[in-house]
Amino acid sequence: LKRTASTAASPLADSPNFFSEDKSWESLGVSKALASSLHSGKWATPSEVQARAIPEILSGEDVAIAAETGSGKTIAYLVPVLQKLAETREGQDKHPTRALILCPNLQLCQQAAAVAKQLIEGTKGSEVAETLGSLGVGLIAGGEHPGRDDRIFFATPAAFTNYMQTMPLEFLRCLACIVVDEADMLLEGGFATHVDRLKQHTKAESRR
Repeated sequence: LKRTASTAASPLADSPNFFSEDKSWESLGVSKALASSLHSGKWATPSEVQARAIPEILSGEDVAIAAETGSGKTIAYLVPVLQKLAETREGQDKHPTRALILCPNLQLCQQAAAVAKQLIEGTKGSEVAETLGSLGVGLIAGGEHPGRDDRIFFATPAAFTNYMQTMPLEFLRCLACIVVDEADMLLEGGFATHVDRLKQHTKAESRR
């Protein structure tokens, strides 16, 4: 495991919900294909949170984001995660790199997964559509299990803890990043136990 992005409290991105008029997606380092997908969707320009977080995540930094609801945190982590996965096709032992997004409940998993699918769908027809199009989106929540070709996974902590008992060993070895969405909830109480188990497993696999 190399890097972790989370939406916990941090001074990195705590600005109000307004758009950065002097920034474009391309100026943040976003690929042409993803920038085009964002433009064709409802994201013409990056918000302040996105403008500050995306370059940091793309550079490989661990990032914590604290911002109001509706400020664009989901796009702030999804865009760099998708781009990194498209650029880095293989991890250890030639297995595909993967990303894990932890959310508190099934509804939030489904909402974030829908945005990821929309971004991937919007790249069709671009020069890298084949690469991005291979980024299957999987759910590990509500009784659902990921497909063999999925590379970005949305899971609740409890469901993923259960899934770890039967998952292939290369899954954890090839995790390029983990996002902890709503980290203020997931890092305390009952959720924290499951997240701690995941941390221990990923540390063990990264040493192998």
